[in-house]
Amino acid sequence: MPSLESIGGEFTQRSNQEHDNDVQLRQIAESRLRSGSLGVQWNYHFTAYLKRQVISRILYQDYLYKRIVPVAGVILEFGVHWGATIATLINLRGIYEPYNHSRAIYGFDTFSGFPDVTPEDGGFSQSGDYSTSDNYEKELEEVLRLHESFSSMRILMWSLQWPSLTWTSTLQPGVP
Repeated sequence: MPSLESIGGEFTQRSNQEHDNDVQLRQIAESRLRSGSLGVQWNYHFTAYLKRQVISRILYQDYLYKRIVPVAGVILEFGVHWGATIATLINLRGIYEPYNHSRAIYGFDTFSGFPDVTPEDGGFSQSGDYSTSDNYEKELEEVLRLHESFSSMRILMWSLQWPSLTWTSTLQPGVP
């Protein structure tokens, strides 16, 4: 079994061949996206580059979302990172609950990764792991706003500013 490794502050466990194939798939996908040849339905066609692990994750999130539909309440995500899960949740809410205005989704993150890591954390992580690029939360706010614009819902994004522990929030209403 391949060993656990950290690449860019994220953990992965894959063989050398899978790593090489992943690099090649990414290069092809980036080239195709840059060329603009996927047309106006680029997002739909771009799914050709999703790996089974990503599709499996989306299917699992879909399974979980369907289970919460009859349960009142909000959705909280702690550790938004690049926003893949929260964006998926926004889209699933648009599919399963397009008119449920009480189903708010809240995301929390520092966007600066783990602030402090101790041996009790298991020895795999380092300070800064799971950080994003500087000011990424602004880009993510725009990405999530765009996802929200396809439904009448809203998302509230919280960013924890470390180490001062001050919270900032942005309410992003959808387009009615």
